[in-house]
Amino acid sequence: MGLARPGDRWVFAVLGLNAAIIGYCLSQAYRLADAATVAPFEYIGLPLAVFWGFFIFADLPVWEVWLGIVMILSAGVFVFLRERHKTKNAHLVRGRIKGR
Repeated sequence: MGLARPGDRWVFAVLGLNAAIIGYCLSQAYRLADAATVAPFEYIGLPLAVFWGFFIFADLPVWEVWLGIVMILSAGVFVFLRERHKTKNAHLVRGRIKGR
């Protein structure tokens, strides 16, 4: 294949700028919000990677990758549900203490 053609350099520049903007936005989201709230939004990268891999390269992940995706998504859902449960319980406890 070789190096990229000079006409393709703008594509790489746009992709690099896009990655920089996304990284900045994510860092600001982690700075302004709780990590447990922001982290699930990063999981959108998994299905997008599979989609673009298939769309551009006509390639699907092997079963080990699918297993890893399931494990990562399961852990994310677990953390999300646990944090939601902890927050709900904290509000109940605060309500009982204020009610006394």
